[in-house]
Amino acid sequence: MTKIDHTIEIKKILADALGLGERLNAMRSDTLLLGNIPELDSIAIVTIILAFEKNFSISIKDDEISARTFDTFGALVNFLEQKLADKNHLSINTWMMQIVFGYEYCIIAASNSE
Repeated sequence: MTKIDHTIEIKKILADALGLGERLNAMRSDTLLLGNIPELDSIAIVTIILAFEKNFSISIKDDEISARTFDTFGALVNFLEQKLADKNHLSINTWMMQIVFGYEYCIIAASNSE
């Protein structure tokens, strides 16, 4: 997915959680969220976070979320992009570790069989 795809998906999640209707179409990167959208209360924030975790297969810890995360639509998109980048980076590192440890295991197993 590209950043544009993520932006569209985030708008869908916000539409489901907040029921923004036509206001969603006017949402830009600099659109204020907290304090500007009455529907964005604590329950809605939890709903949005849970939807992010489900739709993007990520885990969001409590200490990763602050008011700045929901300050603007752009801040929310950037937060998600960073989480996805972190997830992809960890996936690549895990894959590389599996290759390295798998290679070392093969060498150890081969030397033990001699």
